[in-house]
Amino acid sequence: MKKRTLLVFALLLMAFSQIYATVYYVSATGSDSTGDGSTNNPWASLSYACSQVTTSGDTIHINPGNYTDNNQCILAIGVNIEGAGSNVVKITSNVSTDNYWYLIASSFPVTDGNHNISGFTLDGDNRTLTHGMLFKGRNNVQVHKMVIQNINRFGLQIYAVDGVTKITPPSTYISGIEVNNNTIQHCGRLENGENPNDWSTSCLSIGGLDYAAIHDNIINEEKGGGIIFWEKGWFKGLQLYNNNINVTGTSPLWGSQIAIELWNLFDDCEIYNNTSNNWFSLVKGEKGNGTHSVVVYDNRIVFDSPDNPKEGVELGLGLYDAEMRNNYIENGKFGAVIWGAAPNTNEAWNVSNIQIHHNVFYNHHNDYTFGVFINPSPNETYTNTQIYNNVFDGVDEGIQIATQSNGLVKDTYIKNNIFMNVPNAVVLKGGSQVQNTEISYNYHTGNVFLENTPTLNPTVTNNTLASPNINNSGNKPAPFYEANSVNANIVDVGIDVGLAYVGNAPDIGAYENGAVLSVSDVSKSSLKVYPNPTTGILNVSNQFSNATYKMYTITGLLVDSGEITTAFIDFSNQNNGLFILQIQDKETGDVYISKVMKK
Repeated sequence: MKKRTLLVFALLLMAFSQIYATVYYVSATGSDSTGDGSTNNPWASLSYACSQVTTSGDTIHINPGNYTDNNQCILAIGVNIEGAGSNVVKITSNVSTDNYWYLIASSFPVTDGNHNISGFTLDGDNRTLTHGMLFKGRNNVQVHKMVIQNINRFGLQIYAVDGVTKITPPSTYISGIEVNNNTIQHCGRLENGENPNDWSTSCLSIGGLDYAAIHDNIINEEKGGGIIFWEKGWFKGLQLYNNNINVTGTSPLWGSQIAIELWNLFDDCEIYNNTSNNWFSLVKGEKGNGTHSVVVYDNRIVFDSPDNPKEGVELGLGLYDAEMRNNYIENGKFGAVIWGAAPNTNEAWNVSNIQIHHNVFYNHHNDYTFGVFINPSPNETYTNTQIYNNVFDGVDEGIQIATQSNGLVKDTYIKNNIFMNVPNAVVLKGGSQVQNTEISYNYHTGNVFLENTPTLNPTVTNNTLASPNINNSGNKPAPFYEANSVNANIVDVGIDVGLAYVGNAPDIGAYENGAVLSVSDVSKSSLKVYPNPTTGILNVSNQFSNATYKMYTITGLLVDSGEITTAFIDFSNQNNGLFILQIQDKETGDVYISKVMKK
């Protein structure tokens, strides 16, 4: 809440300062040699305008038109750029010099940049331009309503400082960063001339961020990655949501290019409501001052090509305290993986407190596939992995735990899952290096448990060999994997694992039956609530003198209800995430519905 407040305050401060600022103009019919930046005598290029406008709070306005600008824009502290709209302003630059950026806003030490950048297209002329826009060492930067495209290496890069290692965090983070409602496309590649042994560049590159909001962007890339860390990452409280990421390239290093790759995650980072056709890689981190390193939820990852399929979500290499829930992953080689460093790196990263629950892992291609794969590297120890209430459909092995030399997996809990069309639900490989695995209250249609060599202290109890009574029709994941009635064989027969449920006991699988509200009904809503997103206090604009409310999770679980006695509803005690609010007027019977984001 404090971090969100700081971001809002920073943006308000920027807006307030602009009230007393000067607006300068750039026009396709202007002149850099005779213009003065006024409305009647504008300049001709953004680069020249940047060289002239240096007073904090001033704004450069770009009039509609097509521009060619092969000079660099050095953006002074506090200066804003607003185009007339990305559909009517296009700046083309084709400078191919190594390390060249079209626009640079850079400071050391870190300082307040107070930049608002919006409303134009930056085009790199068929990937000729080396780099797009760089913001380095500057707080309070918003980039929105932009199109950044056709650039050789990076479209947009925002980070704190240079010289960061994967062990030592940056000396200073940057804060107040928001990147939203942009289209960034065709801006990545394999580095060093398509060298197959090197990393890829990406459309959006970020690092050293202390709370940042990256949301509602469209990212399309056919060579490099989507959103990838820079300077070893390092993120506190990162919010990455509502993005549509389409990455189609292949990588000789990884097989398939990465939609999202982030290292060093702390203080309740969240990745949610994103749609992607490729994988997420999340490496290193711990809860820090929060409750999780990262929570990954309500994402939809559907691999649209059978070539080099990867894991849906990678959790590993020293990642602690992570949660993965309510995601739908289709056609990955793995649904989720927890694994470590490559054996030839001589590195060892322990992993603990990983929770994977209420996800659906579905596969329908011919590759040998896994739902969840746990595989520590030599000398790594993985502890307290909880795999609850998931659906595994069509994979060859639901969960495989396998160890490498001196690797150890202990205290793994596998409960309340559905394994359907899965020959082997749980496969353990590693002998005594796999310890204290508990497999209970799962529904399965194949073998529930296989060992290649005896493991230490496995517990296999109360599992049911039966087909689950689910709808088996409609859209995946819902309503396809929901119970087909209140009397279905998966309703109220699970074991309490500490997660919310309705009824006498948890249901088996990803969806909890009872008081289920169809998400499709939200489109019929006339209810207006604010603020949305909210930290928990929700004002209701419609005045109800006699009404009730119900709050559901996005999967249909009722988590709160009551009478409306004031102009607001308090659900601050709920976990962060997406909810559905239903209000019913007792006198008229009218029902009002709205999606609400709790942050």
